[in-house]
Amino acid sequence: MTVEKIATYLQDRNGVFFQPNETEPFTGIYVTNFKNGQKKYEGHFKDGNRDGFQTDWFKNGQKSHEGHFKNGKKDGLHTEWFENGQLNLRKHYEKGEITNQTAYHN
Repeated sequence: MTVEKIATYLQDRNGVFFQPNETEPFTGIYVTNFKNGQKKYEGHFKDGNRDGFQTDWFKNGQKSHEGHFKNGKKDGLHTEWFENGQLNLRKHYEKGEITNQTAYHN
C-alpha cells in the first residue's frame, strides 16, 4: 500500500510546485487552512502540476470551487459557489479551454 505524501506548503518555481528544500517536483496532496483552522484548499499534484481533484473553501466553511485538473490544466467540470453556498458557475474544460459555461444568479 502506497501512502500519498501530504504537504502544507509548496513553492511555485516557474509553474512547477515543489516542497521547500526539495529538488524533485511535488507529487501528493497539498492542503492549506485559514488561520481559524477551517480548510482553505485541498488538491492533488503529480510531478509538480495540479493533477486530479481540487477543492477551495471560503472562511465560513462553504465550498468556493471544485474541479479536476490534468497535467496542470483544468479538465472536466469545474463548479463555483457564492459564499452563501448557492451555485454561481459551472464550467466545462478540455485541456484548459472552456467548452461550456452556465452562470447562476444569487
